[in-house]
Amino acid sequence: MSDSHDEIALPSATSGDGEPENLQIQLQLELQRLPHLTDYLQNLPTFTNPLDHNQFYRPSQEFYISPSDVVLGNILFDLSGTFPSSSPPLAYHRAGPRKQIFFDPSSVRAAIVTCGGLCPGLNTVIRELVVGLWDLYDVRQIFGIRAGYRGFYSMEPIKLDPKLVHGWHMRGGTVLETSRGGFDLNKIVDAIESHGFNQVYIIGGDGTLRGAVAIFDEIHRRNLNIAVAGIPKTVDNDVGIIDRSFGFQTAVETAQQAIHAAHVEAESAVNGIGLVKLMGRSVGHIAIGATLSSRDVDCCLLPETDFYLEGKGGLFEFLGQRLKENGHAVVVVAEGAGQDLIPRTDEQKAKKDESGNPVFLDVGVWLKSELNRWWERDHNGELFTVKYIDPTYMIRAVPANATDNLYCTLVAHSAIHGVMAGYTGFVAGPINDIYAYIPVEKVAKAKNAVDVMDHRYAVEPSQNPIATLEIFTAEWLAPPIVVKLLEENKITKVKLFDSDPDSLSALMGTRIEVMVGIPNEILSILSSSPNVADLFVRQNISRYMVKGGVNIRYIAVGNEPFLTSYSGQFQSYVVPALLNLQQSLGKANLANFVKLVVPCNADAYEATVPSQGAFRPELTQIMTQLVSLLNSNGSPFVVNIYPFLSLYDNSDFPQDYAFFDGTSHSLTDGQNVYYNAFDGNLDTLVAALDKIGYGQMPIVIGEIGWPTDGEVSANLSAARAFNQGLINHVLSNKGTPLRPGIPPMDVYLFGLLDESAKSVLPGNFERHWGIFSFDGQAKYALNLGFGNGLLKNAKDVQYLPSKWCVADPLRDLSGVVNHFRLACSVADCTTLNYGGSCNGIGAKGNISYAFNSYYQLQKQDARSCDFDGLGMITYLDPSIGECRFLVGINDNSSSVTLRHKYFSAWIMLFWVSLFLRLCGVM
Repeated sequence: MSDSHDEIALPSATSGDGEPENLQIQLQLELQRLPHLTDYLQNLPTFTNPLDHNQFYRPSQEFYISPSDVVLGNILFDLSGTFPSSSPPLAYHRAGPRKQIFFDPSSVRAAIVTCGGLCPGLNTVIRELVVGLWDLYDVRQIFGIRAGYRGFYSMEPIKLDPKLVHGWHMRGGTVLETSRGGFDLNKIVDAIESHGFNQVYIIGGDGTLRGAVAIFDEIHRRNLNIAVAGIPKTVDNDVGIIDRSFGFQTAVETAQQAIHAAHVEAESAVNGIGLVKLMGRSVGHIAIGATLSSRDVDCCLLPETDFYLEGKGGLFEFLGQRLKENGHAVVVVAEGAGQDLIPRTDEQKAKKDESGNPVFLDVGVWLKSELNRWWERDHNGELFTVKYIDPTYMIRAVPANATDNLYCTLVAHSAIHGVMAGYTGFVAGPINDIYAYIPVEKVAKAKNAVDVMDHRYAVEPSQNPIATLEIFTAEWLAPPIVVKLLEENKITKVKLFDSDPDSLSALMGTRIEVMVGIPNEILSILSSSPNVADLFVRQNISRYMVKGGVNIRYIAVGNEPFLTSYSGQFQSYVVPALLNLQQSLGKANLANFVKLVVPCNADAYEATVPSQGAFRPELTQIMTQLVSLLNSNGSPFVVNIYPFLSLYDNSDFPQDYAFFDGTSHSLTDGQNVYYNAFDGNLDTLVAALDKIGYGQMPIVIGEIGWPTDGEVSANLSAARAFNQGLINHVLSNKGTPLRPGIPPMDVYLFGLLDESAKSVLPGNFERHWGIFSFDGQAKYALNLGFGNGLLKNAKDVQYLPSKWCVADPLRDLSGVVNHFRLACSVADCTTLNYGGSCNGIGAKGNISYAFNSYYQLQKQDARSCDFDGLGMITYLDPSIGECRFLVGINDNSSSVTLRHKYFSAWIMLFWVSLFLRLCGVM
């Protein structure tokens, strides 16, 4: 509800230097209507506030709060935004004394009740309500209700006065006693009437405040002259709208003692883990607050974010790495975290407590058991210990600290001022550190969850398993430069290996369509947990798909998971993971826009001639199920085809059949003749799909290309011939014999940049698939067919100084072997191998190349060119012929050269007609 729309002037724009200009704009505010006794009781008398005559006050005109005094719910504004907003910012009446009051202090009978669980500061609030009513407003009839709501109708009230409550603020718990449940509305309101109470102060959490709403509504229905005020209490800090609940800071401070003890225990043991469970059923404020303030915690698990135990990015992998690095670890878990992971019976799932909340199982005990089971399974015989600490009741039963005691005083006095002014059905609490009055129904419904995306809670990814589903990488070229390279070359679709946030952030606001990848290693987790699938979509897809965000069109579920060499390792996870992810996309309202695909290697099918193509016998059943799911969701079949690998793996494979310039080794299949391996391979897949009933299914080539180095057939001329031939063949729209005039829907060219950290187990050529070198420079002349001529180089690349590290020609190099091996174990030396571009530069040239590769990787640190005095720095380029001695990139913003992973993308080649139509030419 709102009772006014006030307008205020704010600066609305910024000047060129980022400073606000002196422009004014009218901003609408929605003032939250505060219930008042006069809403349903007419002609109530008013009285002069007794503070006018209080010996401890000298009220001035500014002392009293006026109805126009408000507190903004949100004080953050983006001056670059558009005002006024379609949803005006909320404003609330400011708390404090009013000039006129609606109660005669001599006739006031006030009741104070505490409900629900314990919280530091409860006794302070009671004390300050009593002292405030007594000393500020001369109220002498003040009563305490014992044992929560049920105490209204089942126990006699306790008469309270300042002398009785004098030292209560130094005690934990609540002297009035508390309980859960017992809420019988008619009995409670009848008791309030019969005792003659006309002011009721209710202290409790969200459940208690929902009860306060019902009491207020019933009093309103009966037209009773009784004011109801709520004071929000929850140690979890889960009450919404207000800044925080009283007792929260005391709880965080006390929790740190438990964390410190866990740290000492863990540090004193071999492979020790200190496990601390903290309060927090639905929110993790205590856990995250204690974690960030203690600085001893390695991992914090919150109810707001799902986590998992096994597999890539799981808790066990994270803790195993932590123990390897530090010898110990500390884990904090909020009581509501991981509840979906704990096995339970149907009876346990249905069980509720007296307040109607689900009964949680002990996540701490369960997690301790799982940790011990994991270690015994994977590290049998090695020392290990988990010290479990549960300080729950210690945290909530202690007295309030100084900060919370001050809070309790101010919130209690604020509630008194509001009630005396005739307001009812409200809660008092701080908003942006200013005390305000909020309709109790609003507070009862609001929830204050931890915003795990907020910058205040951002921690290093290695310390936060909440975010381990995101695959973090660093690049030689900063992502913004790579995106500019794509745009300059009119490349409008890319495929990423993973969901690297830096790469996706750089793609925001562009029109580039993106396929993000999911590594095979996390398929098992995605297949076993719908929650993990939800987490993946939330953190890696939907967060980027906002207005002006990333145009994500495909999610690649695994990469060649049916590859023969994997021996079925990932096979059983693919379909369940696909189903979970499809469900998660539906929940995020993205299922009609983002399509799931499963990139397969061409070894998933086989035949002697294309028309006999069929999926491998052991894959027939799962492929039929997979293709059916893909087809029903409107997804294409994605296949990776590599004629180069056919040539590399088979000495009898005719070389000219791998290319597109005609061949003397054509393949005849009935009436069809195949002149290149690409068409033959593609039609083998078409035949395989037809055999399981999906012969017309759209096909996307997920990877295809030719490497430029590291092997005899991998060179610049061969790569250019293959890729240009492929592009021309695709753009001809000829299709294949089994699909004439129907080429693949999309073709992704592998790859964009060279990757010198990639595994070379398949061959030394693996690091040289890029059409651009690591620094974004085109390796050879190539026309992508997008109407902009040959490849264009990356711009704004900042190189290190033009200097190199080489072997000192004056030194004896007989003892250089270990240095050479060390350099090549870190840097890329694959071009030195047989068939590589640097293979023929001689022994000293090889040593110099290895030295320089290591030196550039270390950002030309002079110490990295020492090699026990065998290396020297030169300013003369030692490159020989086609063997290029590299100079590294100077990009401090991306921390690139020490981690040497690379931005990996495939260029999407598509048909000229589609491209022109998208560009508005046709």
